[in-house]
Amino acid sequence: MARICALATVALAVAWAAPPMAARVVLGGVAERDRAVVTIYTPQVSLVQEWRTVGLRRGRNVLQLDWSGVNIDPLSLRVQVPVGTPVRLTDTALPDNAQAVRWILEAAAAREVPLSLSYYLRGLEWSAEYTAWLDADEKVLTLTADAILHNRSGEDFDGVTVRLLLGDLRI
Repeated sequence: MARICALATVALAVAWAAPPMAARVVLGGVAERDRAVVTIYTPQVSLVQEWRTVGLRRGRNVLQLDWSGVNIDPLSLRVQVPVGTPVRLTDTALPDNAQAVRWILEAAAAREVPLSLSYYLRGLEWSAEYTAWLDADEKVLTLTADAILHNRSGEDFDGVTVRLLLGDLRI
């Protein structure tokens, strides 16, 4: 299993952003990643897909993703609520002068909801290292390959699934 480490962490954070006349809504129960898949295409483009379970209150909930120090493409950020879940995404905003995105979710009832997040990231790359062993009779050659991962993205990917792709990227 590949392990990629860095100093900064993208985290889901609690946010209070209701209008002055509305009740304050606190998003509780934000969990760590349930799982994540990182597909490394080039050092300029890697796709991160992650799944998290969040606790929502009935009514308006604010979910904020902060990425200070992480090389995320903010225009690529997506959140998806499973089809059939009585939760709707009603607004998305990029706050001024901040590395963050804020989503407004309306929930019909208090519940835990699995969310899917995806975004493009810069700064992940890989290289291959090959080792060959020839047996004493010089008849059998054993070849092994290892992938060496380099993380300059600013994100910590402990325990994620990593997919490595070769060839030209076509997005």
